[in-house]
Amino acid sequence: MYLNNIVCPRCNGQKYIKFYSHVADGVCFLCKGVGFIQVKEDKPREDIHTIIKDLKQREKIRNKILSMNKKIKELEKDLEKELSIPNTGKWLLSEYGNTLTAIQIEEIKILYVLNVNKVETIKEQIEELNNQCEVLRRQL
Repeated sequence: MYLNNIVCPRCNGQKYIKFYSHVADGVCFLCKGVGFIQVKEDKPREDIHTIIKDLKQREKIRNKILSMNKKIKELEKDLEKELSIPNTGKWLLSEYGNTLTAIQIEEIKILYVLNVNKVETIKEQIEELNNQCEVLRRQL
């Protein structure tokens, strides 16, 4: 059993009752002028400060998710821009150091260079942000 504080039902937490001001200066006899009473219950009630703290924490999580979603959209735009390849010419695959590059050529001029590693990096960033958002959503 838990002792929980609740607002006094007789004086509504006002600590005195104006109608009875002629008796003990109107101090509420039920709560003895404290404004709340203790009742026995099976479980503890949540403190208002705990509730507010929880709501603030949830708001931070929501803001973080919104920020991550914004970053995901930016990355998706970068990916779309990176993958917007003209369809003319022939393709060569080239590896230079750690960079794998697809080069589109037509006759002698280079039309488009696609950095495959950059595309993969962007996809990995999007996937990682989506995973982080999912973890945060579970906390809500």
